[in-house]
Amino acid sequence: MIDILLYQYTENPQNLPDDWPAEVRGSVESDPLDPNWIRMTDENYLSYISDSIRVAALNARLVEIEQENTLKISSIVDSRFAELPTSKIDFRRHLQDGVYLNKRVTMSKNGRPVDCIYHYNGTDYAKVRFEFTTNSFNLLTNKKTYLGYHNALGTITQEYLLTDESNNLSELYGLQKAVTERYKARQYIFDEIKSFVNAVILQVYTATGRTYQEVLTDGSVFWKEYSSTIDSWCHIGDSQIIINKITADATTAFLDIEFTPGVTLRAWIIDRLTY
Repeated sequence: MIDILLYQYTENPQNLPDDWPAEVRGSVESDPLDPNWIRMTDENYLSYISDSIRVAALNARLVEIEQENTLKISSIVDSRFAELPTSKIDFRRHLQDGVYLNKRVTMSKNGRPVDCIYHYNGTDYAKVRFEFTTNSFNLLTNKKTYLGYHNALGTITQEYLLTDESNNLSELYGLQKAVTERYKARQYIFDEIKSFVNAVILQVYTATGRTYQEVLTDGSVFWKEYSSTIDSWCHIGDSQIIINKITADATTAFLDIEFTPGVTLRAWIIDRLTY
């Protein structure tokens, strides 16, 4: 006789099929049977583990496990550094000659980075993820950075903690760092707004026959009018001072351009400043 305990009744960190034996032991009919264990004859056991559907499911999962453990980055690491721990791979020094990773950054609405994807020739190899902790005023108290590598399946199953920076807001230096961080984030938001607005008015107005110089003039008048308000927002962080001004602006015609059906530049700017 043979007793088996299926994976569905025990720890299964590799997510093997629930109906596959996790433990097997010989027994005699008079032996007590532990909870969740199944007793089979030798013949029935061999039939059970030879079932084609069951074997196919196991083999498919084993292939997946191998792919999960195969990191794409290993295919572009120089052979001289093949034995380096994964977390120690330097994208600038350890890759094959001629391979240079590009960076694709995803930003959150509040101007902080979410993650950076490092890619080459259309393939994603690694991701750096950021985790921020803030106080009630959105000032930074801690920033963690994690590195993860894409496996052959395109997923990330393990991350390495790269940095863990705490910021003591009760100290002047820590408070200065936090204020500077928010200032730079708001500058990023403004730069995004400015480039988008300029691109929209350039596209719309030149299509109506207006010259490039005429469009620049309209844009410069607008940004000059708003420069002090924008500067105040970047330093202080109260977006309402811009939102109120934009909402009440009845002279800047291009604020009412619908760059997409139902959405004006005015509405887009206000939304972009709201987070």
